[in-house]
Amino acid sequence: MDPGVPGRPPTTSWPSTLRAVSPSVASIRWPKFTEGKALFGRPELELNLDGAVWRFSNEGNRGAFAKHPEVYSPRFGGYDPVAIGRGRSVPGHPFWVVVGQRLYLFYSEQTRASFLADPGHIIDTAERKWPEVARNLGQ
Repeated sequence: MDPGVPGRPPTTSWPSTLRAVSPSVASIRWPKFTEGKALFGRPELELNLDGAVWRFSNEGNRGAFAKHPEVYSPRFGGYDPVAIGRGRSVPGHPFWVVVGQRLYLFYSEQTRASFLADPGHIIDTAERKWPEVARNLGQ
């Protein structure tokens, strides 16, 4: 699924939309995303972070995520990068793709397809617009 776009530096602030989609997205096991699958983690291995409940398949994955959530959490706080590129904040769910070892969520199959047609351009545009979009969340 990775069209070969190089990874981007992780964000350290992710005003998360995952409260809205948790636990359905937040409990999906990250390693399985990289294999093109979305499998659910176990409730007994939960981690609450910034109001989102994350579930994991084992303690090792939970520990890695707890140490570096900015690496494993969806880029742009789970907001659709196509919408961000348009200056809007639209929660992404349930469509997804992993590019450059980063997880991106989309609100429709159409925006996912737009992203996959030119991921480098979409990511660059979203990266430029994200600080302003993030500042306006919740207003």
